[in-house]
Amino acid sequence: VLHQIVLNGVSDLLVSQKNFGNLKTILKIMGDGAISIEDPMSKKTCIQFFRLLLEQWSQRINDETQVERDFLLYLYRFLIPELLLTFLRPSFDGKDAMQDRVLQEFAELLLSTRNQRGIDEFNHTIVQTALRSCGCTQDILEAFLTAADIKQ
Repeated sequence: VLHQIVLNGVSDLLVSQKNFGNLKTILKIMGDGAISIEDPMSKKTCIQFFRLLLEQWSQRINDETQVERDFLLYLYRFLIPELLLTFLRPSFDGKDAMQDRVLQEFAELLLSTRNQRGIDEFNHTIVQTALRSCGCTQDILEAFLTAADIKQ
């Protein structure tokens, strides 16, 4: 149901007066699904939820309300770093078609983050913090900054 809300472009329901207090719980549920669930399609759906939410809220986030700050903090400090670690686990098999789809959706999330939030914010919060902490080389870090699409 949560995925359907953002898929259909009605994500304002998540921050309506009735639902506002549940946003952190919603983010946690979908984040746990993206990170902890073993089913690749469920993972992909949960990652897509965050990408679509970021795209729908891009204008609102520029307004810097508490909801948007909480969303970005969750995305930058928890979700993206934890997802990076899932792709570094020995159990991840990039040759598996279903797991490759999860990786592609994550690449879409990263590209959307860079496009929606700008290169400076992306560099600071994702490249210099999350990717560097995973031990990425300078060449890899630069590739994240210059990639034109998810295949690069």
